[in-house]
Amino acid sequence: MGQLDTSIVSLVLPALEEQFNTSLHNVQWVAIIYLLVLTGLLTPLGRMADEFGRKALYTGGFIAFRGGEGGGGVARDLPMLVGARAVQALGGAMLQANSVALITAAVPRDKLGRAIGVQATAQALGLAYELTKVTDIAQITSFGAMSTPALVVDGKVKVTGKVISAEAIKTLLAEC
Repeated sequence: MGQLDTSIVSLVLPALEEQFNTSLHNVQWVAIIYLLVLTGLLTPLGRMADEFGRKALYTGGFIAFRGGEGGGGVARDLPMLVGARAVQALGGAMLQANSVALITAAVPRDKLGRAIGVQATAQALGLAYELTKVTDIAQITSFGAMSTPALVVDGKVKVTGKVISAEAIKTLLAEC
């Protein structure tokens, strides 16, 4: 989820620019804040997991990620959306800081390389599979509310509290 979320949001930046009637300079913060928070918190959250336990941080990561995702889906303005993306990035950092450590703790040392390889391959295949759906907005939004500030409501794509047609987004994606 987190890896897909770092890049796929760039596909909706032009739509957000139109929805919020602002410049790309402003809406690019929807993508930038995610990367800043994620990279800034990976190491400290990994250390916290070492100190306080991985299970709580990993579970909390799912909750924060989905909470930020939902907040982005209902955001009424750009600052709310950027804030929701920051919360989502916090969750992504909690997940990413723990995933390999959980595998390391659960798998015997002689099988560790293979287990981490399987995990990395599964992530890459999942990302590639989801990116093949980019031309079909209904498919994108079925993947965790697009992991961006978009939801499907009655066959239309709802971006940050405003409804735009799925056809308009398909046209936009075709132009990218």
